[in-house]
Amino acid sequence: MRFFKMNGLGNDYIFIDQEQFSGHIPDLSIPLLCDRHKGIGSDGVVLFKKIDKYALSMNIYNVDGTEAEMCGNALRCLIRHQNAIGKKITVQTKAGVRSGFYDGESVSINLGKPVSYDTELRNIVINHKIYCGKKVNVGNPHFVIEKPYDEALAGSISECTDFFPFRTNVEFVTKTDDGFNVRIYERGCGETLACGTGAAAVLIASGRKEAVIHLLGGTLVCRIENNEIVQVGTAEYNFEGEIHV
Repeated sequence: MRFFKMNGLGNDYIFIDQEQFSGHIPDLSIPLLCDRHKGIGSDGVVLFKKIDKYALSMNIYNVDGTEAEMCGNALRCLIRHQNAIGKKITVQTKAGVRSGFYDGESVSINLGKPVSYDTELRNIVINHKIYCGKKVNVGNPHFVIEKPYDEALAGSISECTDFFPFRTNVEFVTKTDDGFNVRIYERGCGETLACGTGAAAVLIASGRKEAVIHLLGGTLVCRIENNEIVQVGTAEYNFEGEIHV
C-alpha cells in the first residue's frame, strides 16, 4: 500500500489514497501504522479520495483508531498536496465541507462558523477539584483552559465523558503580546506539536477577531472573516513509501 506522510507544524499524518486501498483499514492496524517504533509513525491516518479536479473527501483517524470529525493541519496538508497554486480546493469531512488554497508558500483554510461555543466559563470537576474553561466546537469538540500545560489533567479532562460524551481535545492557554501560547492534548492521541482546530477554538474562546497562535511546532494566524474562521499556516512533506498491512 502506497502512502505519503506530511506535517502541519509538526502535527504529522499518514495519507492514503482510497484508490490505492480497497476497503476500510481495520481499527487495529491504525495504531500500528502510527507507531513510531514499529510502524511509519504519525499523529494519525487520513484516507482521502479525489472527487474531481479541485474537490476531495477525507476521513481522519486518531492514533487509537477512533475517527475524528476534522483536522486543520491535515486539511492544510491535503490542499498543499494538490499543488493547485491559487485555486480553491474543497474537502468533504465528517464536520462538513471545508476549503482552502495554496499560494506557493503557505496554505489558507476556511474552517467555517463555530458549531457552538460558550461565552461564559464552565466548571468541570476532576479529582474533586474545580477547573474553569470554555467549551468550543469548530466541527470537533474542544475545552480551552487558561493555565500552564498539565499532562495528567489534560488526559482526565479529555476522557471526562460525563461532561464530554464523545471525549474532547484540550487547549492550555497563556497570553502573549500578539496572541496566545498554546499546548494541546488531542483526543485519542495525547499531546501533539500543533492542532489547527485547537488554534481556532482558542481564538473563538478569546472573543478576539484575530490572533497569532504560538504552538510547540510553530505559528498559526487565525482571524474571523464574515463570521467564519480563516487560518494561515504551512504544510510540509516528510516522505513517501510503501507498507504492507
